[in-house]
Parts: sequence; structure tokens; C-alpha cells
Amino acid sequence: MAIAGVTWTAEQARAVTAAGDVLLSASAGTGKTTTVVGKILWLLGLEAGRSGDPPRPLPGCPEPCRLDQIAAITFTEKAAYDLKGKLRAEIEASERADELRWEIDRASVGTIHGFCAELLREHALRLEIDPTFRVLDERETRVHQDELLRDVLREALAAAEPEARELVRRFKGMYDGTHQKGAIGNVREVMRDLRWHSRRYSKWVESDPTGDQRLDPELVWAIAGRLGLADEDETLRAHDETSLRVAAHLYRYAYRALARWLSWLEAENLRDFDSLILDARRLLTRPGTRAALEAVRSRYRILIIDEFQDTDAAQRDIAFAIAGLPVPGSSEPDPAGKRPQLFLVGDPKQSIYGFRG
Repeated sequence: MAIAGVTWTAEQARAVTAAGDVLLSASAGTGKTTTVVGKILWLLGLEAGRSGDPPRPLPGCPEPCRLDQIAAITFTEKAAYDLKGKLRAEIEASERADELRWEIDRASVGTIHGFCAELLREHALRLEIDPTFRVLDERETRVHQDELLRDVLREALAAAEPEARELVRRFKGMYDGTHQKGAIGNVREVMRDLRWHSRRYSKWVESDPTGDQRLDPELVWAIAGRLGLADEDETLRAHDETSLRVAAHLYRYAYRALARWLSWLEAENLRDFDSLILDARRLLTRPGTRAALEAVRSRYRILIIDEFQDTDAAQRDIAFAIAGLPVPGSSEPDPAGKRPQLFLVGDPKQSIYGFRG
């Protein structure tokens, strides 16, 4: 059935016609995607279904928008393909099909990585980056990171650094086919955590004369003591000391590898998936790029985010910054000017990435 003939529930009708920000939370199979398509049709000024008892057509959108003023972020490429396919079918069945069918691809419908890549290319001059950058896929990223991490650890072993030797012994070599992932896999995990959550580490580290950064064991112990987490039992404390020492070694090589990885990406004019999101957040939350944020806000009438329960903090910051909502950790004031409506869709019970917070 075409959406023009759908009878919405009261909650769906309010979501479709709402002018303010919306959080649409519903279980699987209850019509969330259909509601999103109905919302887009309503914003375009098309027939978008009925509601009430007896059912009556929804009131029209007072200020219809264009397709290029709509952004919809999906969790996967398949979800983006399905959403655009449903939207295309509805537009083809509408009275404005001849006009709008050529405009469908101007709507920003895709994954968060595609959306961020689009923002970075559009505002490359403000970030002082080359807009012709190429995006590495996950396989390429893994291969290049393996080579880089292997080089970092081999150089440390050649320099007879005891920390590298201990890591290789503890994790049974550079690579390990068991669950331990080897020294390279464990350093990679810390490198990614450091990249995404550098603020967490800032109070725990110290720089040495070589430019390296190290975890400060005394400071970590002092923090643990203040929190009542430092174990007084000698045997347990010895285990804690061993774990802390290994963590410090992992941090040292992760910090070294991350600096080299970011330099390599810049030199080769490449971006990995993490770069797309982290650079986009920097673009939208840094005071020096305020003009870019205002340009993004003025471009869109609505920002739709599907599967919002599985977004991470960086993706949340991007959405909130565009919509003019407070971004945690940012001192930027809320905007008084133009901003898009934020339309969040999800179901906490379907979360598969709850560890992201």
C-alpha cells in the first residue's frame, strides 16, 4: 500500500507532522522505516497518509522543502539502499513524479561514513585538507596497520627495548592464532582506544625526552588509592602491578604507532573510516570552523538518524552539533539561528553495540 493510503497511529502522526526534534522509539516490525518515508513525503509537501477516527488526511507541511535539504543516516549501505528504494517508489506514485524523480539522488541518504566524507570534501579548505582524498576500506586499513605495527615493534626489538620483548613474550609472538591476538593485535586495540578517547588518558601520562608518552604508574596508583581500588593484599597487588606494567608498554607502542599512522594517512592523502568520523566531529565542534557548522545547518531542513541506539559518542556529537543541541565537553553556545530538525529512530532492545555507551 502506498503511504498516501496509510492510516497512522496517533504517535506516528505526531512524528510525521512534528516541527521540533523527534525521538521515535519502537520495536522491530512496527513501521519505523515507513514512518521515516512518510516524514520525508510530508516535508516535500506530498500526500503522507491519514490519521484519526474517522481517518482524515494529515495537515500539509506549512513550508515544504527540497530533496537536497534532507539528510538521512543509516547504519548500513543496505539500509540506505532500501530507504532510497522505498522513497523512490513513493515519489513515482505521487502527483509530482515527473518533477521529483530526477531529484532523488540529491538527498543525502547513506551511512555515517558516507555523510562525513561528504562534509569533509565540501569543507576541505577550512580543514586545510586535500578534497581528493581516498577512503581506505576495512581490509586495506587492516593490512597497512599490520605492516606499520610490525615495523614499530621490530624497531623496538632491534633497539633492545625490554618493554617490546616483554609484550612479544607475554602475547606469544607478533601474531597469535589464539584469542590473545598477539602483540600486534593488542597494541592495535590500544591504539584505536587512544585515538577515540585521548582525553581519558591525558591525566595519566607523562612525556619523556624522546617525545614518547608513557603511562605514569605512580599517578595511576595514586588515583586507584583515592578511589579505594588499590588492593592491600601483596599477592593481588603484585598481579595489579604486572597488569599496569603491561598496560604501560601497550600504551607506549600504541602512542608511537598512532603518530606514525596519522602521518602516513596525511602524506598519502588517505582517510580510514575512523578518520572520517573523528575529522567530521572536529570540523563541527571546533571554534575555528564555526562557519562550516553554520553552512551545514543552513543547508539541511532535517537530519534523520536510523538505528540511533547503536551510534557512538562521536556520531552523537556530530548529530547534536548540526542540530544545535549541547555537545558534551564543548563550550560552544547553542545557536540562535537556523538549524535542522533532528529525527532520531531506534529501539534500545535491538542494540548490538551497547558497549559504545
